[in-house]
Amino acid sequence: MTTPVYAVTGASGRLGRLAVEQLTANGVSPSDIVALVRTPAKAVSLAASGVQVRQADYSRPASLPAALSGVNRLLLVSGSEIGRLVPQHTNVIKAAKNAGVSRIAYTSMLNADHSTSPLAGEHRETERVLSEAAVPHTVLRNGYYTEGYPDHLGEYLAAGEITGAAGHGRMSTATRQDYATAAAAALLSDEPGNRTHELGGPAYDVTELAQIITDVTRTKVTYRDLPPDEYAAVLQRSGTDEATAHFVAALDVAVARGDLETSNTDLADLLGRPATRPADVVHAAYDLVKVTSRTAVIGLIGAGRIGGTLAGLAVDAGYHLILSNNRGPATLSDLAARLGPTARTAAPTDAAEAGDLVIVAVPFSAYREIPTEQLVGKVVLDATNYMPDRDGHIAELDNDSATSSQLLQAHLAGSHVVKAFNTVFFEHLLVLARPHGAADRSSLAIAGDDQLAKKPRAPSSTPSDTTPTTSACSAKAGASRLAPPRTRTVPPDPSTTRSRLRRSTSLICSCTPGTTAKTELPRILANYRPPGWACRGDGRTPRSNRLSITRLGRGVSGHRRTGRGGRTGR
Repeated sequence: MTTPVYAVTGASGRLGRLAVEQLTANGVSPSDIVALVRTPAKAVSLAASGVQVRQADYSRPASLPAALSGVNRLLLVSGSEIGRLVPQHTNVIKAAKNAGVSRIAYTSMLNADHSTSPLAGEHRETERVLSEAAVPHTVLRNGYYTEGYPDHLGEYLAAGEITGAAGHGRMSTATRQDYATAAAAALLSDEPGNRTHELGGPAYDVTELAQIITDVTRTKVTYRDLPPDEYAAVLQRSGTDEATAHFVAALDVAVARGDLETSNTDLADLLGRPATRPADVVHAAYDLVKVTSRTAVIGLIGAGRIGGTLAGLAVDAGYHLILSNNRGPATLSDLAARLGPTARTAAPTDAAEAGDLVIVAVPFSAYREIPTEQLVGKVVLDATNYMPDRDGHIAELDNDSATSSQLLQAHLAGSHVVKAFNTVFFEHLLVLARPHGAADRSSLAIAGDDQLAKKPRAPSSTPSDTTPTTSACSAKAGASRLAPPRTRTVPPDPSTTRSRLRRSTSLICSCTPGTTAKTELPRILANYRPPGWACRGDGRTPRSNRLSITRLGRGVSGHRRTGRGGRTGR
């Protein structure tokens, strides 16, 4: 029996890329996945992972036959050029039929058959074209992205309100990752016939969302509902052109009419779990807001060479810092004095309690001493290293049945652990410091299985939906301050997926002057290495110094056992 070949259109966009990653996470070989993109240069990381990258343009029918050759199942991610979607989608559907594609899954819009949203018409027409093509198909009627409002969280906190014209209309939303996971499940399903799924999580209105924001941030935010024309006028006064302002107001009117609500359980059925809660998305957005605005208090547990260097970088960036270790506050008084008035000392429990973001930088043998109760619900950056000659042998790490971050996450069961460093030499945090945007700034993407930790974020100044980004902390070698550099997201290696925590293995790069690329990530070399540097390492236990960063999110991203014989600089 021939193995199906799966194709995803728009694979360099955020939803399409997540769908490709989810297919690999579900066990599909990368060589059996075709990423269809308009600009192959934007899919270099997918090609490096083994996925077939082919050029395809919805508006150029001649580009489609070769792109769809040999494809068995196709995920058609709806385009973004409003007003041109029907002819574009029709081109793809016709080409897919001619290529012998056995099933097309299409990302439509929730309640597209009767919605009054100005977006719904083109989706309805595409569904009609799909039906008339007589190709077995699955229609995935997606609701709004849950991230839509939280992506503007900073504005809401500054204004103390959300303004709109959605009334008390309820929305059944989900995250991009939820929709991508559902799309992959639908594409992999062998259920025959045509199917239509109304997809969305438990419904809420904007007033309820404002209350969630208030509860998470402890900052009062309310919802101010306006008549559509008045809301459009507000948008125009803020710089939006007249046509766009009335279009956005019309979208809210559709919400007010209930067009974006469903009681259908199709999404949870496809996911095999509930949709991601809006509160979790707001939490992740608030983590980002605090760090980018530098209003966060950073709790540091462990203040050796790595921790002490981080402390200096954080204070220089304007953060308030609480230093702690297991020997008592008095042993850190000299360091605190050098750092200045924004740093103080405390016991680990106090640093854990007061820190908005907590960094754990202790020898791994001490990980069970990290406070647990005070860290519930918080992001914990894991800067620990396992060194058997220092820490003693730990069976789970020696036999590769677990990673150090998995053990720390198990200890901190109520926290969201993110791997920050891996045998990085502390001096590199200073000597490689470069300002944001510098061409020779070093960085490295990591991967984990927690969807919120992996969730791409585009800065508000970059509305494009084509380049996934992550925020990061100054675990980034070459970062001169705690700030959110843009990095490409790397999918987890499905060969390591033994369990939820087992899937948190990171893809890592070890950089030393004068060496050559071996088994690591060529796309990282191409995009991020400083001039004159090259990459080496086996991805698990290199003895050289690593340059790495962390995704600041709410989840686990753990490296494999490392540090044996390595130079940690502790």
